[in-house]
Amino acid sequence: MNFKARFERKASAPEVTDADIVGVVTLNQAQFAWFSERLLDDYDFIADYAKETYDDGERKHCLLVLGEGEDDGILVCSEGSFYARYSAYLPKARQILRDEIHRVAELIIKGRFGETENGSWVIGFDDIKEHFDLTVSPTNGIGEMLLGELEAQEEVGAVIATEDCFEISEYLQNAPEDASASEKLLTVFSLMGCNLEDVHLLDADEEHEVATIVELNRNTLTDEGKRDWSDVLAAKVERIYDGAYGTQIEVSGCPAHRLRDFSFALAGYCSEEQWSRWFNEPTANTEAPTMGGQA
Repeated sequence: MNFKARFERKASAPEVTDADIVGVVTLNQAQFAWFSERLLDDYDFIADYAKETYDDGERKHCLLVLGEGEDDGILVCSEGSFYARYSAYLPKARQILRDEIHRVAELIIKGRFGETENGSWVIGFDDIKEHFDLTVSPTNGIGEMLLGELEAQEEVGAVIATEDCFEISEYLQNAPEDASASEKLLTVFSLMGCNLEDVHLLDADEEHEVATIVELNRNTLTDEGKRDWSDVLAAKVERIYDGAYGTQIEVSGCPAHRLRDFSFALAGYCSEEQWSRWFNEPTANTEAPTMGGQA
């Protein structure tokens, strides 16, 4: 087994410091080679974490810098500066990080942390820090890795990352054996992980007006939108088929007028204030709807 390590001559005891990783940055090979030999230069990626890397007297809060194709990494505690004021070489850093994130993902699912009554999970990033001592945010590198690990769990149907939590829905085949047929159905929330385009929501039993939903994915709704339209997101998917309107998603468990209002709001038939409260801006390839009247 071969790896790199730093040795001290005639040390009576190893000199070590407790460290907490608050973010992960991955550089390409050339950038990492340059950085590894010029730790005292200023770097934008260190500046991005200048306020988050510090020594609180008990441990150093650090940025982990990795290189593409590299196993090892470098811990940086800049203490407000834009260079590696304090640094430490961490052998096998990539594998250590992967193993820890995989362990946390399994515990979140198998331990049912944040489970709700309908078999889904909502677990806040603060809760992950408290229970597992893992610092997570949507953009700190760790959040993206944990999202991928959660999506890879066989029990998981879909995962949506918000600004402060993960919303996780269970894969339908993992429903309890004694669950009713309706309890084993996918929800609209689960389907959002499939990046839906040009679809139509219809009530399974009652006819109602229909509007085309141009785009519906994990980033479509704001946190407030997910709360205000939670009944629509929890609707059970009975079937998906090509119908008179195109791709139609027939659902149950939600009032027909709510399905109609949700679809029309997404089509722009709501006030600008409602739109900004409920929905994020569409992706670059999707034309934003024109705001209509009150839904």
